[in-house]
Amino acid sequence: MRTIWKYSLAGGPLPVAVDIPTGGEIKHFGLDGTTPAIWVEVDTDSPATTRRLFDIFGTGQEIPAGAKYVGTFFAAPYVWHIHEVQ
Repeated sequence: MRTIWKYSLAGGPLPVAVDIPTGGEIKHFGLDGTTPAIWVEVDTDSPATTRRLFDIFGTGQEIPAGAKYVGTFFAAPYVWHIHEVQ
């Protein structure tokens, strides 16, 4: 079965490691209240998970090579951008 799961990106040092069922597709990134989170479409029957790393960068900060853009959120007065990093 496929469904959407939410994963919080708060509570630890960056980058944040998230174990997501293999093949999970990020559908949205934003704030859940005041907490950055991603919403991922997953196959709940997937027997394996993949550890994926996400990092948050401020506008103007250097982004490492190979990082994949996920989304942007606003937390006045700042703008933050999340990338999946390797």
